[in-house]
Parts: sequence; structure tokens; C-alpha cells
Amino acid sequence: MKSFLLRPNHLFRTIHPKHFLNLLSQFEDVKKKVIASLLDLPVATLSDSIYAVMNFPVADGGLGMYLFEDISKAAYLASGIAFDRSMLMLQITDSR
Repeated sequence: MKSFLLRPNHLFRTIHPKHFLNLLSQFEDVKKKVIASLLDLPVATLSDSIYAVMNFPVADGGLGMYLFEDISKAAYLASGIAFDRSMLMLQITDSR
């Protein structure tokens, strides 16, 4: 499951979130179908409230997943910060 959850992370880090907002709900739908399949349940039995609890950290009784919408903006911002830091390090190295 962890591998499945990490797949969209590359997109989140490299493409501005405004360009794939409509895809976020599709990612969540696929994730919900995979979870239902693993639990051998019909997708319809995973109500929004049950699904929300599944996204809680394991310590809080969830499955340790996250909502893609919650992390997409943070991932993009983190990528930009990492790029800026690497460029700064290059400038420092080149100036020596």
C-alpha cells in the first residue's frame, strides 16, 4: 500500500497543484477502491467518515495514509525550497 501512496508524490513535487486539482479526486477514488479490495468490502461501505478515519495516523487508529489534497501543495512547496537550497549551495561552492 505504501508504494501505491508514494506514486503520485512525484507529480505533487514537480507540477503546480492548480494543474491537477481534478486528478486529486480520481487518485482518492482509486485509493478507496484499492482499500476496499484489500478489505474485501464493497466500495460503497466506505462512507466519507470511515474513509476519513482510515487516513488518520496509525497511532490515532487509522491506516497511516493521507489525503492527496492535503499534501499536494506542501510537496510542491518543499520541492521548490529544496531546489532553492541546492542552487544556493552551488553558488557558495562556485564562489570559492
